[in-house]
Amino acid sequence: MSPRDLAFVGCRLLALYVFLTVVQAQISNVFFYLQALNATEATGIVHNNEYDLYFGSAFLYLGICFVLWFKAGWLAGKIAAGAKEPQGEVPVVWSRQSALAIVVIAAGLWVLILLVPNLTYVLSQLFQRGFVDFISVAYVVLAIVVGLVCVFTPQGIAGFIDRTRRW
Repeated sequence: MSPRDLAFVGCRLLALYVFLTVVQAQISNVFFYLQALNATEATGIVHNNEYDLYFGSAFLYLGICFVLWFKAGWLAGKIAAGAKEPQGEVPVVWSRQSALAIVVIAAGLWVLILLVPNLTYVLSQLFQRGFVDFISVAYVVLAIVVGLVCVFTPQGIAGFIDRTRRW
C-alpha cells in the first residue's frame, strides 16, 4: 500500500468517524432540546437560542465529513506529496520522518475537528452578546494555530521529533 493509498483510507475512516459522532451527538441533542422545550412551555419562560448552537455545529461537522469523504483523493495527494510511490510489486519502505509527518497531519486534523464546537460557541456568543470572553477566544485561536501548523508544516515537526527522539 502506497502512502497516498494509506492517506486516502485514513481520510475516509476519519469521515466515517466524524459522521457517526455527529449522528450520536444529535440524537442526544434532540432529546435535551425537546426536554428544554417542554420545560419552557410548562414554566412560561421564553426560549432562547442557546440550543441552536448544538445544531449549528452539526452542520459544520457534516461539512467536514463531506470534504473528508468526497475530497479524500485530493487530501491524500496533499498529505503524501513528498512520499515515494511504489514501482511494481516492490514494497515501499518509509522513513521515520515520513511516517511521523503523516501522524502529525492526522493530529492536526484531529485538533481542528475537535475545535468545531468551541468555535461555534465563541461565534454564537459574539453574535448574540456582541462580545466574547478573552480566554475563550485565546483558546480557539491557539488551537487553530496548532492544528494549522501541524497540517501545513508536518515535515518540519516530524524532523524535530525525529532529531529529539534519538531513535
